[in-house]
Amino acid sequence: MPTDEPNESKRTRPVRPDPEATGTEARLPFFRSSLDVARTRVGAALAAPAAALVLIPLLVMATGLVVSFVCRRAHDRSIEDLARARFRDRGLAIARQVEETLRSAEPLLDSLREYLTRGGLGDPHPVFVRRMNDLMRDRPAVAYLFFGWANGDMLGAYRERDGRVRGTWRERDRHRLRNWEVSDERMTPVREDDRFMFDSRARPWYVRAVQQGGRTWTSPYVFFDQGVAGIACAEPLYGPDGRLLGVMTVEFNLNTLSERLEKTMQDAAVQCLLFSARRQLLAFPGYRVAEGESRSGQGELPLIMDLQAPAVQALSQRLPAAVENPMGLDFAVSGQPFLGDIRPVDFGADEKWFVATWGSLAGLKEPAVGAWHRSLMVVALSLLAAVSAAFLFARHLIRNRRRVVQAEQRAAQAADEARQLGSYRLVRKLGEGGMGEVWLAEHRLLSRPVAVKLIKPEQLSKHDQANVQSRFRREARTLARLESPHTIAIYDFGIGRDGSLFYVMELLHGLDLDDLVGRFGPLPLGRAVSILSQAACSLAEAHSHGLIHRDVKPANIYLCRKAEQLDLVKVLDFGLVHEHDVRETRLTQAGALYGTPGYTSPEQARDSSAVDLRSDIYSLACVGYLLIAGRGVFPNASPMAMVMAHVNQPAPPLSELTDRPVPPGLAGLLLKCLEKDPDRRPQDLHAFLRELAAVPVPESERWTEERCREWWDRADIRRMEVETVRETEKDTTRWLVPQRS
Repeated sequence: MPTDEPNESKRTRPVRPDPEATGTEARLPFFRSSLDVARTRVGAALAAPAAALVLIPLLVMATGLVVSFVCRRAHDRSIEDLARARFRDRGLAIARQVEETLRSAEPLLDSLREYLTRGGLGDPHPVFVRRMNDLMRDRPAVAYLFFGWANGDMLGAYRERDGRVRGTWRERDRHRLRNWEVSDERMTPVREDDRFMFDSRARPWYVRAVQQGGRTWTSPYVFFDQGVAGIACAEPLYGPDGRLLGVMTVEFNLNTLSERLEKTMQDAAVQCLLFSARRQLLAFPGYRVAEGESRSGQGELPLIMDLQAPAVQALSQRLPAAVENPMGLDFAVSGQPFLGDIRPVDFGADEKWFVATWGSLAGLKEPAVGAWHRSLMVVALSLLAAVSAAFLFARHLIRNRRRVVQAEQRAAQAADEARQLGSYRLVRKLGEGGMGEVWLAEHRLLSRPVAVKLIKPEQLSKHDQANVQSRFRREARTLARLESPHTIAIYDFGIGRDGSLFYVMELLHGLDLDDLVGRFGPLPLGRAVSILSQAACSLAEAHSHGLIHRDVKPANIYLCRKAEQLDLVKVLDFGLVHEHDVRETRLTQAGALYGTPGYTSPEQARDSSAVDLRSDIYSLACVGYLLIAGRGVFPNASPMAMVMAHVNQPAPPLSELTDRPVPPGLAGLLLKCLEKDPDRRPQDLHAFLRELAAVPVPESERWTEERCREWWDRADIRRMEVETVRETEKDTTRWLVPQRS
């Protein structure tokens, strides 16, 4: 019995969500759809006209800012590169100057040695001192020029702190010191001390010269009497008997080098110092070694780290343990970047000296900051002008865009109207030939695809306009009168609003015989006979209406597939058709040949206007040769030679053009159709069809329905087919030949 209770099996049960489905995989479609929506909205916003007013100025502004940023970075890098080059050049200049100053000891010692070896040792002290004074007068860096005797005495010249040169004679045994003021006329004593303790043999330069046995440089040390830092170049002097006579020495005051560096360093942003490989401070602008100053009380020079200058201490910490080659240094002082450069000084000493130059990067950039600020103002003004111009350009662009859109709409409307031919709309062009264009079209109401043959007014000159229009109308009327299934069907005919002539015909899917033989070679005899029979049926109907095709050729015979009909033949292009019994004026010019050279009958070659249906039979037999032999009746000849061969030469039998066996009946029929005299050919296509039907086809050459369907299934017709009625005017050649009497 029925019950009001619902069936438990039919109840709607809540679906429990799958825990795994509620994870990331379940959310992915939502994220993707959201992303698509966002992308669509952004695209619509960017495509809006107002977006151009904002985006173009912003783009120009962003470009200007990026360019300014890049230029600023390039400016900073160029300043840094220039600073490094500046330090390198300054260091090299200072190193060369120090080398030049210290190398002046060489000629001094050479002159002094020459003087002493020529008898200078025997000169009175005033003469000796005056000679010393003359040698060091123009060398401000030279502090002492001495000759230390082997007994400990010393005689020579020295330079006071005020720069004056004085002579000095120091006797070890008598503890006597005498100093003279030297002038051109006389020597005036300025100091005498009988309690002076001195022994030249204990001086560093004397000891090192005797140890080395030749000219040598000492290490930097503190001078005995002045307490200043110096360095000496000494050379021992030996007598003829090899006995040591004494030591010549040239001593340089390193404080004088500091003064010279101070004069050289005219740029406050760049500083420098001179130091030894042991980190001893040799020269520093503004720095002086005080009297008696030494490190550890042993006459050692201070180290560069003893200076209280933060930049010098930071530089000393960045120096490697052993400085060998030129090098650049980057270091920081109180967070500020500094650049430095180290250059060696080579003057012949055993211990290497180095020149260090450095400076604050900010200090180096400071002169360019003002120029950069001024250029930044110019850039800002230029950027403002560019943004304003971009805004005006965007505004102008939007206006032009609107005009273009409106013009495109009008053009699209005009193009759409131009594509309307009566009840048909043109879709796309399929081909173009000498007589016009062929378009794929469709009926606007039925949506049926068709082929439209179209001749536009601009394709016609005033001279041939009437002729072509008459020929076009005649082709349409001719096709409309024919009902054979092997003749292409015409649906409509008319004149467009722009004066274009058109007619609408069925759309075929397949390939013409030219393409068929070109792609697949000669056909089986059964298939060739079938194609010739269908083409003959189409032409026979035309002949029954008094119509002659006059351009029968492989390109005008189309092999197609229509629904379940396979190997269906359609004869195309009745544009050259000739009404044999018409009384109107001929459209063919006297003395002109219309047709195709390889398929033209002899009588058509002589006079195209004086042909009858037997001319089409001749051309159809030429097509049969191509289908069976794979080539024309007269192959490998020029177009004019082909025409003359058809007129004068007998057609060769098929056995000469192909090695395949051809039934004698078929070969004889085709050769009979190729007779020069039309009276010796079959007199109509019905007789041709009767003889063709009587030809026995070998079993291996028969074209059965199974073989036909298998071929169409295997052939890649979709790739090969041209969705159009072949525009055969492109292959039609008009030949002007002398008219025979």
